[in-house]
Amino acid sequence: MSMNNTGIHHISSLVGNIYQAYDFYHRILGMDLILKTVNQEDSNMYHLFFGDQKGRIGTEFTIFDMPNSPTRRPGSNALERTVFLVSDQASLIYWMKRLDSFGVEHSGIQVFGKRDMLFLQDGDGQELGFTYHEVVIERMFPSKESEVPQEHAILGIAGLQMRIREVESLRKQLVELYGFKVEESFVYQGQQVLTVGFDNDFHHRLDLILDLEAPISVMGVGSIHHIAFGVENHSDLEDLVTRLNLMERPHTGIINRDFMHSLYYRAPNYLMFEVATASGHREAPIPQQRELLDQIPLFLPTFLEEDRADIESSLAERYE
Repeated sequence: MSMNNTGIHHISSLVGNIYQAYDFYHRILGMDLILKTVNQEDSNMYHLFFGDQKGRIGTEFTIFDMPNSPTRRPGSNALERTVFLVSDQASLIYWMKRLDSFGVEHSGIQVFGKRDMLFLQDGDGQELGFTYHEVVIERMFPSKESEVPQEHAILGIAGLQMRIREVESLRKQLVELYGFKVEESFVYQGQQVLTVGFDNDFHHRLDLILDLEAPISVMGVGSIHHIAFGVENHSDLEDLVTRLNLMERPHTGIINRDFMHSLYYRAPNYLMFEVATASGHREAPIPQQRELLDQIPLFLPTFLEEDRADIESSLAERYE
């Protein structure tokens, strides 16, 4: 029996330059910045959250900056591609034209199983995509601040593609622990793909791509660091701790992030999973949208506030 799950909570990736990445995701992709903070394990590292107007889980894509770090080595056993949700086929056509106008290379519209997708990369080689669902999408709150028309704006996270060596143990965990359901199996570019879906507002989907030939991936700039799944409250995390202990799978234990609680562990295929609550002890207000990142105030969790002056000074020196 699965926990009180909510689907994908957020997806977090690694970028080489926070200013270039902010320009790409905020200006070119038109996503609202919903939180400017730091990595709580390394407060010298920025952590930016993008999402919809309300900052809802299920829409959040986050980036950590790692200047002067090696780029990723693509391969198997990787969280490979974040796929953003848009409204319809017309939106994919709009995005092809918009990406062309900014000189961003893309795949054109591809047929992936039963879905149409548009593949692209950010400036660090981060694998991204756009897709739409054939079902009615309701209660969406795309950015009002962007020059991207609302009818074509990014609505949230549609899903994530994983390139892996072994499918069955991962499928079992996603179904039994997180409440996903198998939707389809198909061949794409000579490789078997299993898709599992979650019944929420965003109809989140995970594509498990079986790849026995590619070398094992190496984490670096341009990688997805982790995917976070959502649960309703702290007691669900306590339930997960019990389940992981029974599975003899090591984990971090529950961590208080101030604005949420979460834990981390390695799933099958050595994938990094986080499981997080919708809220915590303190709410992080959504900032006013600004063209320049430095114009946006830095949010810090309560336990880092006393170090604010040192943290802001360190961040200011990061790109000198």
